[in-house]
Amino acid sequence: AKNCVLSYCQFNHNTGNGLVGEQVTIDHSTAIGNSEKGMKLSNNSDIKYSTLNENGYGGINLTNSKMTECTVSNNSFNDFGITSSDSHITNSFVTNNSGGGVNSSRDIYINVNIANNDRSSYGAGVYTTTETQFVNCNIVRNYNRYASNTASGGVYASSSSSTFTNCIIWGNVTFRVPASSNIYGDATYSYCAIEGGATGTAN
Repeated sequence: AKNCVLSYCQFNHNTGNGLVGEQVTIDHSTAIGNSEKGMKLSNNSDIKYSTLNENGYGGINLTNSKMTECTVSNNSFNDFGITSSDSHITNSFVTNNSGGGVNSSRDIYINVNIANNDRSSYGAGVYTTTETQFVNCNIVRNYNRYASNTASGGVYASSSSSTFTNCIIWGNVTFRVPASSNIYGDATYSYCAIEGGATGTAN
């Protein structure tokens, strides 16, 4: 789909992706039970008030797009609930995904609840590589099954250019090292409530 508005649509139970879209506006729609991604959206797409559940290879890929007030949950272990780059995600829920919560690069996440996700590699709640901002987000009760001293149940950040401001990062667990379950890596934390503490401003 390209250059169109899709309202109250169902992209459900397809072999492959539910929807691949470019410059599309989507609202009040679902992508449920597809064998691959729920959706792949790019090039100034905008998705609102929609649900992406129980897909076989993660919930959604976002590239240079926006997501507002969506739920991404119960997607398969094969990939993260959300994989995003150069995108803006607000007021959404990313929960109970068995491939991890969020894989992010150069994004802005505001008021996003990332909870109860699990993964068997780095970053069960959030895996971020560069320049992502997390503001007013909850990253809680995620579980990492990866047997590594560098695994993280909450946040795995490979770059100090990613920032977390006024976030709650709590109750995350790893298979091997509970003491470092909540954060690992080089991100900058400010005014956050982090179980076990963190360096930074007013944490």
